[in-house]
Amino acid sequence: MKIKYLLPVWFIILLSVPALPQEEGGEADTTDSWDWNDWKDFHHDMDVLDVDFHGSPTVVLRYGMSEMSLDNFSGKFADPNVLELKLGYTDEKDYKWEENIIDYDFKYLYLSNISTNIGKNDVTAPELENTAWRFGLGKASGYGYKIGEGGVIPYYSYDLSWSRLDLKDQTIPVADKALLDNFDGTFRFGTNAEGGVKIKIIPMLTLDASYERSIIFPRHLF
Repeated sequence: MKIKYLLPVWFIILLSVPALPQEEGGEADTTDSWDWNDWKDFHHDMDVLDVDFHGSPTVVLRYGMSEMSLDNFSGKFADPNVLELKLGYTDEKDYKWEENIIDYDFKYLYLSNISTNIGKNDVTAPELENTAWRFGLGKASGYGYKIGEGGVIPYYSYDLSWSRLDLKDQTIPVADKALLDNFDGTFRFGTNAEGGVKIKIIPMLTLDASYERSIIFPRHLF
């Protein structure tokens, strides 16, 4: 099964409220000024999982439109919309040979809801209404240009995902139902590839436009 996503608006909000240091008396000390670089250079080691994270903690919220298709399927899926949340760490640094070039890296976990119930979709028979939940992990990287405190960054990302598709009960031909039974009501493994452009307005706010192609496999194969 193949799914295409057009994501015209993508907000990246860097959490920017640091924990205030505590004095012995239990009161917060607010006299020390806080430097943005303290958050930008955040470093955390997860010894249990042996995973090393660098960069700024990042929250991504996005909304988009999608289109679904299935090989040898004679019917048509209704086009769902997408809501997605990503949590991860962003590392942006100067390119080693040119200080005006941004070297961008973003590692993340994510959760998506793809559904014809999101937004106002006109579903007409015999289109199949559908809802899917998807979660996984991925990495985005790219190079961009600095513009003051902001910049423009073309990027590419690759994800591993697990998706569960649920179809509304409708009259479906026997041959098509056999194909859909490989996906309907169960989690399946897949991969996603995405390309886009980030417009960095300020250090803590970025707008994105992107296009993603997702493939869901009928079985886990190695």
